Amino acid sequence: MKLIVGLGNSEPEYSWSRHNVGKEVLNLFAESLDLKWETKKKHNTQIVKHEDYILAKPLVFMNESGNVVGELVRYYDVTLENLLIAYDELDILVGEYKLSNQKSSKIHNGIISIKNILKDENFWHLRVGVRDESIFGSVQKTGIDPAKYVLSKFSKTDKKKIVNEAQDFILTDLKEWLSKK
Repeated sequence: MKLIVGLGNSEPEYSWSRHNVGKEVLNLFAESLDLKWETKKKHNTQIVKHEDYILAKPLVFMNESGNVVGELVRYYDVTLENLLIAYDELDILVGEYKLSNQKSSKIHNGIISIKNILKDENFWHLRVGVRDESIFGSVQKTGIDPAKYVLSKFSKTDKKKIVNEAQDFILTDLKEWLSKK
């Protein structure tokens, strides 16, 4: 069984904020496959369950994601090589992404929470860029508060870049990842 988790905050006011891009990409993926989300209170998540995979969006704050992911991994008996976490990455520009195994953000509280619960980081990471192109280099080095920045909404132009990136590349990569044995 494979598991893809899209990270973000569950409250509606965070929809299409930079911190919620993992959930938004997963929404686009589910929509492309004509899949419908179900709320599972037992797991504190929204889930799409397919015979070969599960898509999940935790219904908790980002910093508490590890508890939900850990529970899903145990409940569905998912190995770490079959776990992919989609989330926002400050060091990557909007319109870009990186899919890699064992390479994660060092300051992302959702990922830190997951690593602390799983006691490992040897899972797949889909790091979706959220840094506006007007910011050169690291957001942290500009004096911008990263916590406030990731809670800000995407501009219409940046949202369109994310949707186009997802439709053109990310969804294909996710489908390919799911098809690997």
